[in-house]
Amino acid sequence: MTSTFILAQHRHISSLLQMMEAFYSIDGYAFDNQLTKNNLRLLVDDSNLGKAFLVQANQSIVGYFLITYGFSFEYGGRTALVDEIYIKEEFRHQGLGKQIMEYIETQTKKEQIKLLQLEVEPRNTNAEMLYLNYGFTQNKRKILTKHLT
Repeated sequence: MTSTFILAQHRHISSLLQMMEAFYSIDGYAFDNQLTKNNLRLLVDDSNLGKAFLVQANQSIVGYFLITYGFSFEYGGRTALVDEIYIKEEFRHQGLGKQIMEYIETQTKKEQIKLLQLEVEPRNTNAEMLYLNYGFTQNKRKILTKHLT
């Protein structure tokens, strides 16, 4: 299945919200519609923060992915986090994940990103294998998290 990637605009926010809510529900994460809508507006308006993309295949929107940007002296400059990748269940296992990963790598290299990171749920072994096959490795560090709100 061949896909195209559409840079999200304000008119896409409602579609993104629906898919994001479905994605969060897979692992039982809380979903705040208004907060997420506000954050999507910020992301769409300021490409320095990152980018949101819709995945289109067979003339339908079948998923999305989000990339956010950071900066690291240790890694030599700009970094990117693949914050979320979601493909609707009926379109999984058809090669879309590989196409998304190829696109992300190509685009971030063009943007002179020095390091690309992502997270994967321990239960999602299919996604983990995809990422490992694309050259991602586990580093020796642990990511610790503190919510500031």
